[in-house]
This record gives sequence, structure tokens and C-alpha cells, in this order.
Amino acid sequence: MAEVRSKGSADDDTADESSALLKQRAGTVVPCDVEQISAHEEERLHTTALQRVWLALVNAFSFGNAKNAKRTLITVILGMLTLASGIYLAVSIMTPSTPAPNIPGDIRIVLLADAHLIGPQYKSGSESNDVDNESILKAEHRLREAQRKFEALQPVPAAVVFLGDVIHNGYVSKDFEWYVDNRNAFTVGQEIFSSYKLPVKYLWGNHDYHTVCGNVSSSFDRFELSHRLFQRFFGDDAKEYGILRAGRYKLLFLNGMLGPSWDPTHPRCDTRFASLGEQQLKWLTEQLRGTEPTFVFLHQPLPVTMRSEAPNLHHPDLISLLVANAKQIMAVFSGHYHRGLFWQEAYPFRHYTLPSCRYDSDNWFVLHLPATGNVGSWKLLDWEKNKKRRDEHDLDGDGSRCSETWDYPGGPWGWQIPRRLEPQPPEDGSCGNPTKVEVHSGAPLADLQKADDVPGPTGHQFNPEPACSREYLPAFLDLCLKEGASAGCCAILGQHLRPSSAAYAASCMCWPPFWQEAHRLFRNISATAVEELLSHCETDFKTTSLQWPGRAGGSCMAVGPKGLELPPAGRQQPASGR
Repeated sequence: MAEVRSKGSADDDTADESSALLKQRAGTVVPCDVEQISAHEEERLHTTALQRVWLALVNAFSFGNAKNAKRTLITVILGMLTLASGIYLAVSIMTPSTPAPNIPGDIRIVLLADAHLIGPQYKSGSESNDVDNESILKAEHRLREAQRKFEALQPVPAAVVFLGDVIHNGYVSKDFEWYVDNRNAFTVGQEIFSSYKLPVKYLWGNHDYHTVCGNVSSSFDRFELSHRLFQRFFGDDAKEYGILRAGRYKLLFLNGMLGPSWDPTHPRCDTRFASLGEQQLKWLTEQLRGTEPTFVFLHQPLPVTMRSEAPNLHHPDLISLLVANAKQIMAVFSGHYHRGLFWQEAYPFRHYTLPSCRYDSDNWFVLHLPATGNVGSWKLLDWEKNKKRRDEHDLDGDGSRCSETWDYPGGPWGWQIPRRLEPQPPEDGSCGNPTKVEVHSGAPLADLQKADDVPGPTGHQFNPEPACSREYLPAFLDLCLKEGASAGCCAILGQHLRPSSAAYAASCMCWPPFWQEAHRLFRNISATAVEELLSHCETDFKTTSLQWPGRAGGSCMAVGPKGLELPPAGRQQPASGR
């Protein structure tokens, strides 16, 4: 039986409800049965005491001349205030941390992704490699530790945005009541998030659903089960998708599991890819009307969003709709790949992929939205803590599975710019093998003959800490450079560049420095263009999950005569060699 969509999906009415997330919580309430006379008596006593202090100070400064006493006292007080201000200014100048703008109305929001919380039904050791097997057992602890850290910030942030994969392999029964009656991954998530002092806005990820393409009986209904579970355990605001207004900005929270790629009955079902579905695309089209500055949040990065999923619409997919409205898109934030990555000029707007908090409790970030000034002056205040290279122009390049520990100075008076904590505490995250230091110091990787030749934590699974490590690209392309689009070459690329958090470099061909390095290698060694090689792998060996700029139907932007352009939606013919 095909899935039946429940009514009442997110619409414009949710804007008013979600805006309440940013309101301050009420303070202590004074009991209403306190006698009114007591308050008046207390006010009279305080007034009398203040009058007595004032008179005493006037007498002390009268020096036998009561007429000038008040004037003398006021002069002394002003002098003391001036001296105190000078001392404060001098100390502030000497402080190494520069105060961040603290204009009233500025909003700061905490971003984190990919908790992968498990229940008692989870089978240990079922992940694809040792790093994942270790980190999944520490996911709950690390999420609570991240919570402890960002809830200690002063002033407190306005809200938390969680970018999906709240749970991991949590579907055990198709009976809704089973989840209510038994401890499971959903109840574990409820226990943690219900303890948050900050309001939480949820997005949903691929692990929050369970679809088996072509097999309805093994799939769990997205609309009649998953969405009921979200609201039962995470609250009424845990919608499929929605909107939040934060000051001058609009925040849109999308769901990539509502379209054909996650419908087990659809011929284009392929859960490696995100798709929104026609209804959500229409809703998004309405939300993007006008010029309001907008942030977009979704679980999967843009390179793995399905093209032409709703061919009847003017903009038939997410990527074409965002590109058509690029001027108002401030940034797109995603998770899913478990490593930090900034996609640079791959799209006509900024696109960030956040590392997973499952691997390191420091994997959370603060988004600053200014109340005044240029709307483009927003900042991701601490993105560099994701172990970015500081000695290269591509500062936002290949991130890491782990982040540094940073200090966030501040208090009730305002924020200061966060900075690296010195000295750094020992790294306790599940960062991967080889580590980022080993990768950039030239840890060797032998040329590959088949996909499982790469050494790693289990002897066959290559799982380095940084994303898109260009240092290892020559070894991965060696067989392709020698043999062209052979079965061995395409198998290696299909295994290690596929759109998966467990892959070596998921969709990294869409990341400009990685793509440029691949071009350089082919120009220097092979007469075959890298586009031609990848196209042959797609047509001859069905490695259709690969993404690269110019791939027909792909989500990477290509550099055309008008700048960045979307490639055509049809199939691509092999490019001529050059």
C-alpha cells in the first residue's frame, strides 16, 4: 500500500507560532496575594533610607557652607565617574578580545547537526568502520556536553537549530503505541531535548526516517508514523518543515525526505538523494517571493538534491529555485556529511556543511544576525574552530570531523568575539584515521587497484578526518589516469566519492579546489578530460551517484559564459578529449 500524506503540513500560519521561539522566557512571578500595604510600606522605608544617606553626604561635604554642599557633592561624584570610565576604557583597550557589536536586537542562534541518538534496541558494531562504531556509543554524552557548553553562554542565545539525524536506526515497530510504551531512540531524544533551556527548532535527516526503495512492507510510513513520532516526542513545533523569523531575517527549515527519492513506490526512489516533493516546493516558492533576507536550512548538502523532481513546476527542484532567488539567500546550512565544509563559489550564495556533534562535543556554531546595518553583515562567528587551515587562501576549505575548543567571553552586558582557547585541551573526539595533521603532513596512500584497497581503521575502510583531502586525490585517480574509465577506476570513484557520510570525499568534485586539482592532474598526465572520464563511468558502469560541475541532471554549478550556471537536466554526452 502506498503512503498516505497527512493533512496540515507547514504553512504561513506557522510563522507566528515559530516566532515565539525567540521571545524571552518569563521571569519570576510575584504572588498576587501579597498585601498591597506591605509594598507601600517597603517603598516608604527605602525612600526614607535613601533620603538619610543623601542628607548625610550633603552634611559631610558642607564644610560649614550648607549652601554649596549639593554642588560640591555632585562635582565629586561626576569626577569619580569620569575616572572610573577612563580606567574601564584603558582596561578594555588592553584586553586581547575585541568586543563584538552588541546592538540591542541582535540575535544569536546555535547551530548543530547529526546527533544519531540510539536506543537499547541498537546493535553495537553495525556501522561501516571503527570511527563510526566508537562515536555512535558516545553520541548521547557528546550531545549533552555540547548542550552544557552553549547553554553557559552569556548573554544566552535566542534559540538552537538542529539540522537533522536526531536519531539513528530507531525504527523497530510500525505500531505507534510501541514507541510510547517502550524506551527507544525517540524517548532518548525526548529526554535530552526536553531538558534544554533554549527553544529548539528541528530539521529532519535521512536517519530520522526509514525507506527501502521498492519495498513498502520494509519501509516505515513517513506521514502516518514518522511525523506522529516527531510531534509526540519532540513537541508540537516539530513540524515536517517550517519558517522562523529572527529580527530582519527569515529562516526556512526544509525536509529532503518528502519527495520522490524517499517514496518507496516511486520509480525515482533513491535515498542517497534529497527531494522536497511538489507541495513543499510550492510552499518554498511562496516563501521566497519578495526580497526578505533568507537563510535556508536542510539536512543534506545541495550536491545531493534531486534535479527535476517536480517537472510540472516552473522551478522543478530545490537547486533551481534557490539559484533563481540567489540575491536574497544569505546562506544555506546543511549537515549529513559529518565533516565541516564550506562550498566556496560552487553556488551563487554561501553554503556550509556542519560537522556532526556525534563525533565531537565542540561541533556547534554560533550564527550572529545583526539588528541594524547591512543585512549581509551577518556572521558565523566561530566557523574557523573546525580546524581550518590558517596559512592558505582557502581558509574555509577542507574542514574536519572534529573542532577546536573555543572560549566565548561575555556576560549580561554583551558578547565578545569568540577565540581559540589557549592552551588547547587534549582532543577527545572521534576524529578519524588518518588525522588531519597526518593528512597534511603527507601521510602516504598507495595507488589503488580496487575499491577496498585503502587502509583504514578496520584495514579496508578509508576514513580520514578532513573532508575533500586533495593530498590523496592523485592516488584515487591513478588507475583512472592509467586505464581511463575502466571497471576498476569507476568502482574506486563510485565507492569513495559517493554521496555518503562514510565515503572518503562525498560529492567533493563539487567543491571547487578539489575539482580544480582533478583538472590539473588530468591535464598533466592524461589526454582525457576528467569530465569525459566521469561521464563514461556514469554511462558504462552506472556510477550515477557521482556529482561534478556540468554533469547533466547534477546539482553542481558549472562555470558557463554567464558565470555560474545550472547544467541541463537531460543526460550528458561524453565530452571530447582535450
